[in-house]
Amino acid sequence: MTRPADEALSAALDAAEEAYHRARIRGDIDPVVAVTRSDRENPDRIEVTVCSRAALIASLPQECREIAQSLQDGVDSEGLLTIVVRTWNGVSIIDRYTPHGSSSSSN
Repeated sequence: MTRPADEALSAALDAAEEAYHRARIRGDIDPVVAVTRSDRENPDRIEVTVCSRAALIASLPQECREIAQSLQDGVDSEGLLTIVVRTWNGVSIIDRYTPHGSSSSSN
């Protein structure tokens, strides 16, 4: 995965990976991490939330149906971390393999 240009988002993606690991340790079967940056006036304010895949799909607005379908098609794979990045510019999905694999991203 290529690193984001700004440090705040880069740090949030690292925090997302940590949150994913904590969720797996708690016993969550298929956690998905949402990284949300919605305040243009304060772009360094980024929220990192772990939720179930189904809950995240249900929370996406209608115009994100393609993203929702991609999430729905996703299958839990050992070591696969799915991060949904929401900003005022749109929504994208990053699939990152944790240390036992490689990484990739899709928009």
